[in-house]
Amino acid sequence: MKMNVLNLSIFDFNADLTLDKVKVFEKQKRSIQLPQGYGIYPPTLLVHVIRAMGEFDYSFTQSKKDNSSFFTTYTSMEKKKGSKKKAYFGIISHTEGAEEYVEDKIDLTTDANNIMVLPAKPGYVLLVEYFKKKKQLTTRLEKINY
Repeated sequence: MKMNVLNLSIFDFNADLTLDKVKVFEKQKRSIQLPQGYGIYPPTLLVHVIRAMGEFDYSFTQSKKDNSSFFTTYTSMEKKKGSKKKAYFGIISHTEGAEEYVEDKIDLTTDANNIMVLPAKPGYVLLVEYFKKKKQLTTRLEKINY
């Protein structure tokens, strides 16, 4: 059985918690192969299985201490004509009073065998790269636009 992970949606609510608008951010479709026999389970349970497997693209959300702005993050692939797929780390941010969301991308193309993106201080993410051949672990802060 296969499941597809599609776009990222952000829901805006008013002060009285009524839905104001929904913003959909398009990204590349991702297919996930589930273990044999999982087709009998309801979709609400399958979501928990996919999340436990670490297969959702969503990474984390951070906000300023005064909650005046936030950013949410995800990983995805991008294919440009005539080139290979490239992994990137997407950032969607919003500041109180602003009409539009700001989108930013960090290219994750590297020679490292494994790369992780972790939350850091506000306005930054921490990239952790592991090089198996060198047996080396490197970390660096990347500034984001928000």
